[in-house]
Amino acid sequence: FNNPVTGGPYHALTWNACSHILPGGDKNSLFLSWIDNLANFLNRLRDENGKPIPVIFRPYHEHNADFFWWGTSGCNQMQFVELWRMTMQRLEADQIHQLIYAYAASCFTFDVTQGYVGDDLADLMGLDFYFYVPVSVVEPALLKAQLKSLAEKAKAHGKLAALTELGFENIPYHSFWTSVYEHTLNAPGVFGGISYSMVWRNADARHYYAPYPSSPDAPYFGTMATDPSMLFLEKIH
Repeated sequence: FNNPVTGGPYHALTWNACSHILPGGDKNSLFLSWIDNLANFLNRLRDENGKPIPVIFRPYHEHNADFFWWGTSGCNQMQFVELWRMTMQRLEADQIHQLIYAYAASCFTFDVTQGYVGDDLADLMGLDFYFYVPVSVVEPALLKAQLKSLAEKAKAHGKLAALTELGFENIPYHSFWTSVYEHTLNAPGVFGGISYSMVWRNADARHYYAPYPSSPDAPYFGTMATDPSMLFLEKIH
């Protein structure tokens, strides 16, 4: 979502943005119309028999950081839960019932459930994790620890767990897919506890997060992909 207060992009930070879009706020009607537009789109996602296609819906991700207008600079915890609930209720009023609601926390706090919206509002608990150069032994160990903690807490809450966003821009350490990614997902306490993982987008050859055929990390990704524990869409469809 763009910032409904300023009209700027999602990373245009506005202090207390939630107060403007929650019921009683001056941008409430505008924001609800945006949710209705989303519902119109989701309603068109149907299979060949006309049945709604389930969608993993990950709104307001990483709200426990200040990257986005719905983050810590724009909403307190009570407002964030109210925003989430308002979004869910509006979509349900628009007859959208096929969503799997994914709560996704930023890796910049060790407690991956900090700011959790509650069991009645989420189906899945996720972690968004990014690597930056230089990478030491700390980051892979932290990813492993956070995923293990996530898997344990999701199980305790009766929820799915997922690595909902993973990023290492341009994969400067080409063996990342085997030495870090594969190794971490196969680690005790993580393996079997994470339902899926998703990397961030590929924009072009200067800004990518998954390999393309001629990228230097592609051979390592190919090696990782032969691991029988790694299931891609064509293997589970």
